[in-house]
Amino acid sequence: MANVTESAVWESGVYRIETTDPILGGENGTANIQAKQLANRTLWLKVRADQVDAAAAGYGSLQARLAALQANVEAVGTEMVNMDHTAVMQALSLAHMAHQAIDAMRFGPVRQTGEITIKNRGVVSGCTISKSTTAARNLNIAPGVCFANGQTYPVVEGTNAASVPANTSTTSAVVVSAYLYPHSDGQTYRLAVTAIGQSVPDNGIEIYRLTIPANNTDATDPNLTNVTLTDVRRIEPNFPDMLDAPVSQSVSFARPMKGADWRLHVDVVSATGAPCRADQVVVGNRATNGMTLLLASAADAVTLRWTVERLND
Repeated sequence: MANVTESAVWESGVYRIETTDPILGGENGTANIQAKQLANRTLWLKVRADQVDAAAAGYGSLQARLAALQANVEAVGTEMVNMDHTAVMQALSLAHMAHQAIDAMRFGPVRQTGEITIKNRGVVSGCTISKSTTAARNLNIAPGVCFANGQTYPVVEGTNAASVPANTSTTSAVVVSAYLYPHSDGQTYRLAVTAIGQSVPDNGIEIYRLTIPANNTDATDPNLTNVTLTDVRRIEPNFPDMLDAPVSQSVSFARPMKGADWRLHVDVVSATGAPCRADQVVVGNRATNGMTLLLASAADAVTLRWTVERLND
């Protein structure tokens, strides 16, 4: 004798044996259909009952287990929930700080420092130059007043005061500078012109730039007809009481900051001829990779140390 095969299936109905049904045995015989369907339902219910018993393990009943869970939830309370929220916020804050530190390493330091010297020199009046008509390749200068070292100096009028170098190159023009320099008498400034390839001396005041075309010499252009004079005088008619065009100097950062909203600190190390306070050094332009500093003082050769810093950089 064998048993019918059972499946854990909830049968939708139990077969009714009809009067016309032949009575057949076997696994799928008509006589066993009802018994098989009832057996399936019984097995299905047994599986569900086992699941309920497992959920209620240790508590005697499923209702007792649910009551215990509810009590645990109520025991947590509002204070505990707030503590959980606080812990989460602190964790997020620490993660944010770590992210900022990584960004600082990627994009640059939070603080950068440097030192520069700003020269504050120019012309109060006069000091225009012209091409000589009486000597080959010479310049004349009109009288005037210049300023340097925090004070003014007279500029002596000069005819044929400085000579212009010849450009023997057959292919390229060159640019030289006409400048004022302190005379050995210690009281006046005089005119001079740089040699080709040389810079204005450290104590000089550039007033013009001369563009000399190729093959421009005593023989080809004795009166400097083809030489172009460009006026670059910085004129401050009210020096030292007021500066119309304060001198500026650009500063580049070693590495770009993430934003231009950095803060500047200035320490004036030294100045010549006049006092210079830190608040007389102001930012003209600011960017992530540098700045322009303006000097609102009559002082010359102002050496300052600067520090830029940016929080959350």
